Parts: sequence; structure tokens; C-alpha cells
Amino acid sequence: MSTRLPRLAAYGVLAALLALFVGLFVESRRSAAVPSVDPKSDLIVSNRDRLRVCADIRVADQGQVTDRLTAGLGQVRRHPHWELTDFGDRTPALEGGCQAELPQDGVAKGVVVGPGVTARPGPYRTVVVVLGGEEADRLLGGQRAALAPYELMELKPGTTATVTQAVVVRDTFVGSPEFVKDYLTPAIGLHPEPGPNHEEDHHHETSS
Repeated sequence: MSTRLPRLAAYGVLAALLALFVGLFVESRRSAAVPSVDPKSDLIVSNRDRLRVCADIRVADQGQVTDRLTAGLGQVRRHPHWELTDFGDRTPALEGGCQAELPQDGVAKGVVVGPGVTARPGPYRTVVVVLGGEEADRLLGGQRAALAPYELMELKPGTTATVTQAVVVRDTFVGSPEFVKDYLTPAIGLHPEPGPNHEEDHHHETSS
């Protein structure tokens, strides 16, 4: 009996050490999985491995709008600086499942149209919101389209970075070359008229 007790105690110590090791391992994996802003990446945050674009289409003829947006993404894919980005080799497929949170008093520059500040942004670099009819008139006013932050991450107190860019657009404007050049291209993170010394600034300053 005297020899069994020390063995049981040793087993208990080993079990405790094993549990501690497993706990530390799981915690380290969780910490590693927490996304962070990556200023060197065109995808902006560390939990993205390719360009993904989501569409929130709020009109009846979603098929036609989807076709126009897909064609627009194909045009952006031919941007001369695409090959220098982290966007991948293929034209991104338009995905669904996102839902913008549009302000009732209208969309304006700098007004957040999504979850806002978050510690865990989604996989989408860009969200396209398509409006039609009276809703477009009410939320866009005289604008044909507007760029707005969708998700942001805090860099330090009082300073955030836009990590998911939204573009809110009228359905009648989606298929135009102006939309692709002036709105869809910058929403993805490329400049409409790239210059050799022109770098994008992803930071969106806010007061604490």
C-alpha cells in the first residue's frame, strides 16, 4: 500500500502537468488565430488569404445585377497593378451572405454601413450594396454611388483602420464604366489611375 500511494500521486502530478500543457497549447492557438491589421498586406488583416467580395443586392432582378458586378470584377482584374497585390491569380467570385446596416438618414462619406469596429473582421475585403428605386433615392440622395467603411479594427485608442470597404450603389449605375473605375476599383484597394509613387492609406481616424 505504501508503494501504491506514491505511484498514484505521481500519476496525479503527470495528469495535472498534461492538462496544463494542453490548456497552454489551446490558448496559444486561440491567440494565434486572433486577426490583426497587416499594413503590408493588400487584404489588410491577417486572417485573409485571398480577395473575397460579397454582395448585398436589394433589388428584384438580382441575376442581372450579379452579372454586371461579375463583369465589373473582371475589368478590375485587368488592372495593371493587380499582379503586384495579394489578391491571387483569379477574378474573385461574387459571394452572398453579407448584410449592410444602412443609416436611415442616408449614406455619406465616412458613415459606417456595417458592423463597425470589431476584433474579428469577416473574410471579405469588399462589400457591394446595391439599391434600387425609392430606397436608393432615400439613402443615396443625388449620389449614384458612395464609398463607406464596413468593418474597422482598433489600432490604438482613438485610431481605427478600415479593414472592409463598402460601396453602396444604385442598380442603374452598376454596369457603367464610371462605377467600375471610380468606385469598385478603389473599394477593392486599387487606384483608378495608378501612379508609380501613389500608395493607399487604409487608416480611418476617429476620436476616442
